[in-house]
Amino acid sequence: MRRYIRQHREALYAELLTSGKLNGHLADLNEQAEDMFFRLVKQMADRESVTEQFKVQDQMLWV
Repeated sequence: MRRYIRQHREALYAELLTSGKLNGHLADLNEQAEDMFFRLVKQMADRESVTEQFKVQDQMLWV
């Protein structure tokens, strides 16, 4: 993410870097990405009716 901001959003990168807020900004983006990932995984599991019990009962089918 740092590379993307540095290459494609040069003004934002310079502003965040000089203000000392770059690491905090990157940490926020990382947290948002993780939240989105877990939300998507849960949505997919719900859509496919994947439960912990299903995983235990038929591991090969789950994989």
